[in-house]
Amino acid sequence: MRRSPANPRTRTILAAASLSALLTACAGLPDAGTEEAQLYSTKCGGCHSPVNPARYQYFQWERLLTLMERGLNHQQMKGGLSSDEKARLLPYLKQHAAPDQEQRKKLYDLDSKIM
Repeated sequence: MRRSPANPRTRTILAAASLSALLTACAGLPDAGTEEAQLYSTKCGGCHSPVNPARYQYFQWERLLTLMERGLNHQQMKGGLSSDEKARLLPYLKQHAAPDQEQRKKLYDLDSKIM
């Protein structure tokens, strides 16, 4: 059984370090202060640095989160991903995911008309 540090100062320092690590991990993410960004950072930051959601298209995020929910068990991924966590993360990832090819074409066409 783990013992927590008896010294209140040590506990305060550890809590501050943990909070600092979480905020640092979230800092490069869109909407970093939101609960969803923090959840994303916590769940994905256990194994690797969380990638910016714009790195993948939404359908890729859907597939990945479904695999995690179904029990894709990485050694360092503690507890997998619950259905509730998936439901909370998907709108965040959808909002910040890379545009799909259809969206990219529309954005390119719009840029062409403006210029």
